[in-house]
Amino acid sequence: MRARMKTPKKNERRYAVGYGKPPVHSRFQKGRSGNPKGRPKGSKGFAAIVRRELEALVEVRQNGQVKKITKREVIIKQLVNRAAEGKLREIELLLLRMDLLQRDWREPGRAAGDLDPEALEKARILIRGIL
Repeated sequence: MRARMKTPKKNERRYAVGYGKPPVHSRFQKGRSGNPKGRPKGSKGFAAIVRRELEALVEVRQNGQVKKITKREVIIKQLVNRAAEGKLREIELLLLRMDLLQRDWREPGRAAGDLDPEALEKARILIRGIL
């Protein structure tokens, strides 16, 4: 005896609909972007905004004279000055940054984010010797 297939009614679905299976009519269509307008022109990403702000000029008084320098220079000057005061965290940051810069100058092919474990340990020993 053969099993007869039930014919679907007018509003009945022929496929499973549920979690991760939306109805066919509401799925993304092939060849059409999910974000057709895209990012608006002129809008900046996070990195571009940070770069622009770091390059902004500020007035700084040094030795009685007013100079205009970038915010990036101000940050570096403050880091170096705090390290010179003996603040441990700033010393460690400065030594690590110096090590990364020197490595980049010597080995241009190597990624700047790779921390050398030996250099890190040398920096920690140096800091312990200062304190």
